[in-house]
Amino acid sequence: MVLDIGPIKRSKNTLLKKGKRLLRKIRVRKVHLLNSIILPRKKGIKVKNRHTTIKVTKKTRSLPSRVSKSYSSKDLIKNGKVDIRRYYGKNGKAEVDIHYTNHGNAKKTP
Repeated sequence: MVLDIGPIKRSKNTLLKKGKRLLRKIRVRKVHLLNSIILPRKKGIKVKNRHTTIKVTKKTRSLPSRVSKSYSSKDLIKNGKVDIRRYYGKNGKAEVDIHYTNHGNAKKTP
């Protein structure tokens, strides 16, 4: 059986092979998205190849709310320890903040 798609004629088997390749690419992208973006956010770990650190100074006291790199993370280091880790989403906007301190009241922090 030959299907007519525009000026080039292709067999049904050729189209099926291309469809399988496309599905395989989609599966690989989903796994990559899960491993590199979603799992680090859930576990609170650094995003691979898209992570930076910022030390607290007189100029920089907080993390930016937007960044140019989408799906990245940043750490705010205060007194040599990680104070806040922020994860950024698809558009580079801040999505999740994880605070690693007890905010000065250890008794009320679980």
